[in-house]
Amino acid sequence: MSESRESRPSLALRARWAQGFLFLIPAIFCWGLARHEPALLIDDAYITFRYAENLARGLGPVFNPGERVLGTTAPLWAGILAGARLLGFAIPSAALVLGQIFTAATCGLLAWILFRHVAAPLAVLAGLVLALHPDAIFFANSGMETGLSMALVLGSLETALRRRFLAAGVLSGAAFLVRPDGALLLLLGGVLALLQGRKSLVRFAIAAAVLVLPWIIFAMVFYGSPIPQSIAAKQLIHATSFRHALMGYALLFLPPVWPMRLLAALALPGLGLALISRGRLWPFAAWAILYIVGLVFSRISAVFPWYLTPLLPVMCLFDSETWNRFFLRGTGIPACHQPAWLKRIGWLGAILLLGLGGWLYSFRPFYLEVREAQFGRVREYERLGEWLKTQARPGDQILVGEVGALSFALMDFPVLDSSGINSPEILRLHRADQERSLAAGQAAESARWVKEVIQRFQPEWIVTWYRFLHLEELAQDPDLRSRYVRVKPPLPNLDRFFVLERRESP
Repeated sequence: MSESRESRPSLALRARWAQGFLFLIPAIFCWGLARHEPALLIDDAYITFRYAENLARGLGPVFNPGERVLGTTAPLWAGILAGARLLGFAIPSAALVLGQIFTAATCGLLAWILFRHVAAPLAVLAGLVLALHPDAIFFANSGMETGLSMALVLGSLETALRRRFLAAGVLSGAAFLVRPDGALLLLLGGVLALLQGRKSLVRFAIAAAVLVLPWIIFAMVFYGSPIPQSIAAKQLIHATSFRHALMGYALLFLPPVWPMRLLAALALPGLGLALISRGRLWPFAAWAILYIVGLVFSRISAVFPWYLTPLLPVMCLFDSETWNRFFLRGTGIPACHQPAWLKRIGWLGAILLLGLGGWLYSFRPFYLEVREAQFGRVREYERLGEWLKTQARPGDQILVGEVGALSFALMDFPVLDSSGINSPEILRLHRADQERSLAAGQAAESARWVKEVIQRFQPEWIVTWYRFLHLEELAQDPDLRSRYVRVKPPLPNLDRFFVLERRESP
């Protein structure tokens, strides 16, 4: 009897070690896949890179030195990258490595959370399926803050469910500083804390405030507002109706790849049951619903696939929960009394889930082609920026059509951001033109706002891909032609880019 009692702690310790090893499997697997895949940094990532570089140079968290505009939506990510730069790492390389690490951590964290709810094989396989998802691997190598955001979503909700409200508050506050939608975690964490009593709510609020309040105060003093300028810019540039936003995000979440559709469909029953029955996973379901509703009501068109990527871990979580609910727990038989054939169903579910993940991964070449078509211009912009540095004079203003990679390549030059993400005056001119056009019953915008920007700022250079800034139309404008000359860089595959240099005054 005494031997039996003495052995229980050691057995429990061994079980914990075994569980710890199991959740490392998907993390290591994801990291290996991400390291194997080619990196394709997204143009938007370079906006935050420029803020981080200026911060590391001692110029402050700004896009252009001396211009206090909050254009990045990921100030914490910018701060982390600035720290890496001060340690001697190149910012794009640091973003790539950290993105891989945080995405791998998300896969492991997903398995760790599921160990308490489903059979161990399903928990591990859910993490592996997430690692096999092309979107997860792509964004691990994108330079974006997506991996960190996904890890913080899972971590903050799980710690709140475990009633560790100090940790939950810190993680929720960090999530808010990584992406504005982290505000949803502050809301849900507060609700979970309040359900446990006012003391728990106070603990959560204090922990979150330690991170959030200093940033809000700093942003109010330094920028004039803690709300990123990029939100208003994207609501103008990518504005759409509620109906079109709903349809767009639905189609984005259900791409023409069958395993992706099956994963989404398999998650729905588990998600619905978690909400209806108020099961232990209901906060994850509530967060997913609130997140989608927020996207739709933002009325920003579904042009950016990374808006939905944070939903992937929750989708894989409910894929496992669906199988667990309907084929294991749904029987009502306690796990200790389940017959062998029922336990085999759990293993069968794990095998089927892995098969679905493998099928999903087989679409990777097609998926990479699509993403290359969407974001492949980054490499051309980098080459163009390196050439332009040899042509421009110190202090030359450069108006750009796409702001990310080109602006980072031109760190020593003031960049005029035509999107308005980092240029409030340009956003004002663009909005005024759109309002005039709509009032006149014309198309949403005209080339007039671009002419006004050029007249207002008199940039020495204008650089853009042919589809932006109406330059195909403006290239025929006599006034523009009298003041600018088109320059063709001596570089291959840049025929579809416009590079205009201002003529010297006579």
